[in-house]
Amino acid sequence: MTTLLERTVSALSGPVVREPGTARVRLVISASSLLAFLLGVLGLIAGVSGLRVVGFVGYFLFGIGAAPWALLPRLDLPLRLALTITTAMGTLVIVSTAMLEAGAWQTAVATSLLCAVTVPMHVAGLVLIRRDLRGAFPALGPGIYVSGTGALLCLVAALMHRHTDPGIWGFLAQIGPLWYIGVGLTVLSLAVSRSYAETATAIGVLALIVVLTGTPAIVYDLPRIQSSAKHVEMVQQIRHAHVLRAAVAVYNGWPGFFSAMAWLADAAGIRDPLHLATAWQLLIGLYRVIAMRYFAGQVLRDGRQAWLAVLFCALPDTIGQDYFSPQSVGFVFGILIFGYALSRLPLRRKAAAMTGAAVTVAITHQLSPYIIGGALCVLVVFRRLKPWWLPATVLGTAVAWALLNWADISKFVDLDSLGSSGNFTTPTPTAVSGLTRLPVFLAMEGALALSLLILGVLTAVVVWRHRRSLRIWALVACPGAGLAIVVAHPYGKEGLYRAVLFALPWLAVLAAPAFPIRASRWWQAIRLAVTAVLTVDFVVGTFSLDASNVIRPGDVDGFAAYAKTPTGDDVNYCLLIGPGDLPSGPNLEPNTRVSVYRDAVDTTYAFTIRAADASAVDTLTQDLISYTGLNDPTDRLYAFWSPTNSYYGWEYGLHTPQQFTALRDAFAASPLWKVIFSEGGSVLFEYTGS
Repeated sequence: MTTLLERTVSALSGPVVREPGTARVRLVISASSLLAFLLGVLGLIAGVSGLRVVGFVGYFLFGIGAAPWALLPRLDLPLRLALTITTAMGTLVIVSTAMLEAGAWQTAVATSLLCAVTVPMHVAGLVLIRRDLRGAFPALGPGIYVSGTGALLCLVAALMHRHTDPGIWGFLAQIGPLWYIGVGLTVLSLAVSRSYAETATAIGVLALIVVLTGTPAIVYDLPRIQSSAKHVEMVQQIRHAHVLRAAVAVYNGWPGFFSAMAWLADAAGIRDPLHLATAWQLLIGLYRVIAMRYFAGQVLRDGRQAWLAVLFCALPDTIGQDYFSPQSVGFVFGILIFGYALSRLPLRRKAAAMTGAAVTVAITHQLSPYIIGGALCVLVVFRRLKPWWLPATVLGTAVAWALLNWADISKFVDLDSLGSSGNFTTPTPTAVSGLTRLPVFLAMEGALALSLLILGVLTAVVVWRHRRSLRIWALVACPGAGLAIVVAHPYGKEGLYRAVLFALPWLAVLAAPAFPIRASRWWQAIRLAVTAVLTVDFVVGTFSLDASNVIRPGDVDGFAAYAKTPTGDDVNYCLLIGPGDLPSGPNLEPNTRVSVYRDAVDTTYAFTIRAADASAVDTLTQDLISYTGLNDPTDRLYAFWSPTNSYYGWEYGLHTPQQFTALRDAFAASPLWKVIFSEGGSVLFEYTGS
């Protein structure tokens, strides 16, 4: 049996290599994949939902992607893992999109076929590994024990603070000193591990990222970003109606992420994907680590330095684009494409890997392919990427898909925005209220600025050292592709965030060599200090505004109640009384239930509050009626008050909590409105017309 398998593998990839390192990692990957599959099957048979979810989520996001490469012993670990996540997510996106577009949503059949093909591959891989295991494991040093202790302390602290309702500073003000001690130990382990094998450094980096991205998934009941709920609504529509018909037409033409998550939820038996969305920052964070380590390895020769680049990409990212969204996948696949493009793979395999990743991005996200393709064009101009046509694998695929869905995207193409200075603004409230923004908001902005400044200084050091190297200048120029896209289109005032996000991988691989491979104690101290500062920046910049970012159960249930209001043949309108975002839904059935922000109704004061009494309610009500144009607004108008909006306005200096609470009480006391839902501070009002 083994001989037959070896002959097959030899035909695919050349002679079988008896290398102990690859055998060990193949054993871990295939064994863990099969274990995940068995847990999923056991949970399905026994009716244990938790086992089924954990098992099948793990197998679908990793195991199915690792299966084809289990039979290729010569792949090193970074390339093997990069191909694994490319295959796993690519399969989910491409196959699910094909089922959706063909009107054949048969996830049970697709799941059975996929498992029937991939499970035997892992079994065959284990058979090949049996005679390859020999040699000692590398020395890991004391760092692994330090990072393990730190991660354990953070886990205990997080479990002790489950179901946290975030206030100002989020869970950071509530979780206690044990968590901070754990984070400190994990950061310290990186300094200890640097003198040992790359594996020790990798464990420390992984521990830190898992702690930082996994803690909110434990302490909060729901996702950290409000838009996650809207995306879950689209996933649920695909699961139940087998179509995607959002009022924002651009979603309809790019369903890849939503259909992939719908298939995953069907296979894993996830009734409410909001729970999947809650853990998404951790899951996509692990994907990012794999992608960034592979990309950094194509630019940096030392593995420990490559892991430093992974940290320099992850820790400054406080932009918040790693939530349950298409763009989170687009960013990971962009890094993978950069890695494939700069790799030493044979051209045929390089082009195949880039094309597979490009197709996944093209049908998932509208903007990412053009930033990715633009960076590849920069590499071609600097003669760092050959042949010249490789960027077409990304740009050609994206343009072709856009043309096929031109009807959905044409209304978003605005030539008037070309070169506009407004393209570089961000969606931050600018209303004048006379109040100042809270220090927590200033700390959030300062954390991102400080992280980018540190990366910039380290990058400048490396560029100065190698200022005569064309290769270095090519890497410096690559982030300009994102800025060029922003010049052309603001992307809903989020284009600048995307440009900064896609600049991070390039800045990270440029900044990492600022520290020598064989560092003195002085350099080790500086490296530890930089890592500590970046960690603090990440914690503050990412979690400090959780009071207005985290979804609250009362808001979800309140909009579920609004979604059940009768409409007949008319349209219902819900006034969002406060600023900021809420899980108000993507309005999957056009012209049925519409959410209206207060600044669209009150064009004079926008989100500021000049008065919070009966007259203010009367004015807002009349403005809402005028906005909707309804002749008979009774039973057609609703208003929603949320503590999430209260925190948002307080943080951004738009109102005080007392003002916003008084406005809620004025709505409750008005004869024009009545309360039809109340939970956890969230209140839904209905217009009575009295």
